[in-house]
Amino acid sequence: MKKLILAIALLAVIALIYGCGEKTQTGEEYEAEITTEEGHAEIKGTAGADEWCAAGTDWESQWAVPGETGMSTLKIEGIVTSGEYKGLCHATWTQTTEEGTAKVDAYFSEDGETAHYKIVNPDGSTFSFDLGQE
Repeated sequence: MKKLILAIALLAVIALIYGCGEKTQTGEEYEAEITTEEGHAEIKGTAGADEWCAAGTDWESQWAVPGETGMSTLKIEGIVTSGEYKGLCHATWTQTTEEGTAKVDAYFSEDGETAHYKIVNPDGSTFSFDLGQE
């Protein structure tokens, strides 16, 4: 559970950086490699357009830390045009480890004050939560 909460926090940061930030070029690819005492990660992605919720923006990471390896992907689907989450940015996130695959559907506002998360854990259990909604 601790890893899932950390992963959700990571998703929110990544969505804010890559999905909601300023872009200079549609389709610009980026790549990074990070190595610390705690592990190693390789990150690749494609920037979207000059929009706060650029559909098609994606991110992929493969990582290894002591006792665990995995892969995470994030894709900005775009702004929802109808239904319960109309006007919110929709992002999908998947993390695969030895334990299985967890999936998150995230819906969030441009100002970051409203968000809804739907999570499916590797064991198939699900839960949802909202941030900033009354």
